[in-house]
Amino acid sequence: MIDNFIIDLVVTENCNLKCKYCYEEHRDINMTEENFDHFYSVTLPQLRKLYDFNTYSLHFFGGEPLLNFKLIKYIVPILKKDRMCIDCSIVTNGLLINEEIQKFVMDNCINYSVSFDGLGNKFNRVDINEESTYDIYKNNEVLRKHLTGVHLTIDPNTATMLDEILIDLVENWGMTGIDFSLVRDDIWSDKDIKAFKEANDRLADKWIEYIKKGIPLTRSWFTLVLKDVIQYKKTKYKRPYCCFAGYNGVAVMPSGDVYPCARFGSERNKPIIKNDIIDNDMYEFFKSDELDQTKNKKCLNCYLYNYCNAGCKYSQIENKFLPLESVCKLNKIIFNSAIKIHNELKDNSLWLKSLDYTQN
Repeated sequence: MIDNFIIDLVVTENCNLKCKYCYEEHRDINMTEENFDHFYSVTLPQLRKLYDFNTYSLHFFGGEPLLNFKLIKYIVPILKKDRMCIDCSIVTNGLLINEEIQKFVMDNCINYSVSFDGLGNKFNRVDINEESTYDIYKNNEVLRKHLTGVHLTIDPNTATMLDEILIDLVENWGMTGIDFSLVRDDIWSDKDIKAFKEANDRLADKWIEYIKKGIPLTRSWFTLVLKDVIQYKKTKYKRPYCCFAGYNGVAVMPSGDVYPCARFGSERNKPIIKNDIIDNDMYEFFKSDELDQTKNKKCLNCYLYNYCNAGCKYSQIENKFLPLESVCKLNKIIFNSAIKIHNELKDNSLWLKSLDYTQN
């Protein structure tokens, strides 16, 4: 039985941005109330039976989900009555957040996951007219008032400025929850990786400096790595999946069809439920040994084997079920920096708090 199943509900495939690294097709397709009702009454029971979960978390996903805010307002009261739904959040770029949306979110105890790439936003996160959105974020007073943390997607274009991004977010935006995340596709050259290492070293040094100054930074890839290390040392458990896709979570597209994740869904690739028909072979495929990270032969002799879960499942399938070599190199760079930070801050209570860990 799965304790907490993950459902990314794609309420629209449309978006108000045209991010350079995005895999979405940006179709003008929206989920309707009728499609959600069908999902809730027919597809959700199918998923419960198929995956045997007792609770689930639902994330409003896109595209940009706030483009279909009307549907979100329709859905939330239904979910609040469902005892199996233990968490509800919106994965958004944040540009459309206003007083009405902020009040709705607060009144209904909904979490945000806001993506904003800081300085990298100036050339990576452009609008549909290819214009930078950095100043639009800066001038959104409602967003800035309530936002304490952001998600940042790092690709080769922004890999050289990691420390600059951190400094900007901390000192000019007042951010403390700064969640860096890599694009885990086969786009990283050896030159890119070298530049990433140099910038990540500077980022680690700045992270140490800020923690020592009493700035409570959280949610970085450094803390995620060390949480995996701590978890393994406590439990000796290595999870068999690299990401939730098709294993303990799915994406539901506007049509109501179910895919392993939104990336598969955007490409209409490998549906698990289509037109209310379950593809049991596809369900089994995402549980198979080929995608089991505890049995991946390439990883068995790696010093990160117990802690690393390799990356994107979509990319691995495209790479003959093997982790991408470039992503492995990036993961090792991050791990080594995380250990350096921990060795420097292992007695710092603020750092240990960011790991949800105490020496007791």
